[in-house]
Amino acid sequence: MSSCKMCSSESSRQYRAAHLEKRRAYSRQWARDNPERMRESDRKRRIALPERIKNWRDANPEKVYASALNWRVANAEKRCADNRKWQVANPEKIQLIQHRRRARIKANGVFLVTVKEVKRLLAQPCYLCGVAPSTASDHIIPISRGGRQAIGNLLGVCKPCNSRKGTMLLVEFNRYLRNRVAA
Repeated sequence: MSSCKMCSSESSRQYRAAHLEKRRAYSRQWARDNPERMRESDRKRRIALPERIKNWRDANPEKVYASALNWRVANAEKRCADNRKWQVANPEKIQLIQHRRRARIKANGVFLVTVKEVKRLLAQPCYLCGVAPSTASDHIIPISRGGRQAIGNLLGVCKPCNSRKGTMLLVEFNRYLRNRVAA
């Protein structure tokens, strides 16, 4: 054990206790002056202590929510740009989200339709005209008329046919086309 009074652990503890606010102020200033090093330190800590961080997040949901809210408000433009980029990169997922939402609102029933199934539908030519490539999925029984969001109720169609069909059933749409050709 060292005989030096400045090196003893008891005197160190006493010094730290007596100068707590001064040390905290210094730490805060250092963190403001070194943001890159703080980010790297935080990243290493998160990787090293995931269970401890998870426990803290579970114990402090109001702080987690407030922090996330503050970030969202401070980075609104970045969030919008990231969302737009994701939407452009994932049109099939956007389509599924919109269909599920409409079906939930109508309470018709929502069944899992995977992106793989939608891609398979869109890989075929348009079901209604048979000429154009499919660019959208259409409900055989429209959601607005009680149809469900399910793979058995979807067809791959082109945008013009989808717009023309609107909320008609297939039988009604075929009758509409026949009457239009006859006129």
